Amino acid sequence: MISARQVVVLALYFLGLPYKWGGDFTPEKDRVTPENVIRWRRWNPVKFTAEKCKILIERHLGELAGDCSGLVSKILDLPKTGSWVLWSRCVHKRRIKNKTKIPNTPGIIFYRLGHIGIGDGTGHVIESASTYYGVTRTPIDKPQTGRAWTHYGYLEKYIQYPVCPYKTPAKQYPHGERIIGNDARWYQYHLMIKGYDCGCVSNLDEHGTDGKAYEMTWNAIDAEQMLFIGRKGAAGTKTREAVAY
Repeated sequence: MISARQVVVLALYFLGLPYKWGGDFTPEKDRVTPENVIRWRRWNPVKFTAEKCKILIERHLGELAGDCSGLVSKILDLPKTGSWVLWSRCVHKRRIKNKTKIPNTPGIIFYRLGHIGIGDGTGHVIESASTYYGVTRTPIDKPQTGRAWTHYGYLEKYIQYPVCPYKTPAKQYPHGERIIGNDARWYQYHLMIKGYDCGCVSNLDEHGTDGKAYEMTWNAIDAEQMLFIGRKGAAGTKTREAVAY
């Protein structure tokens, strides 16, 4: 198990390294040398066109290379694992419907068919994009490939994500009812990570919550209910599941 922050630190270490289809940045099989590039082209001339081989030699001679799933596999110290397999191991998967509601959680996994990347917790994704760009860090809504991310999820089997410091509420709250104390802070903590303004202005704790869930906090709860449940209503089990992921 590796912490989410450590995943991001390791991912940043790979920035600027070249893309190589089928690679996972392993010495010496994935090192860009004239001999290896010739071998790769013979192996798969479709994936390693003459133009791509020229870019590798001219820009990245001597560097290690890998593809999108190779980057994630390497960081998690896994054998080379395809993007679809990695995605299949994710939990709490969500389709991206509103980019402003994506959690700013370090180590979150982003996916679209055939491609995978790692969120850095600041609204950016680190990905091994293509031969032309290599490993890059770009805004979630402006992926280097030009093709939008469609889903996000969590690789909880391998990554230890930040843990909410507040106890999960056990009570169901009627829609719009005032929530105070620990339960209010729990909702505010998760909602503010997702980018919502919960109206916290005074008596803030170290996480920026004030323990008073009034209109603005409920507006955020409503938004999550509509996004993941399809209707507004009381805040119970389904709402907590929607808010927490």
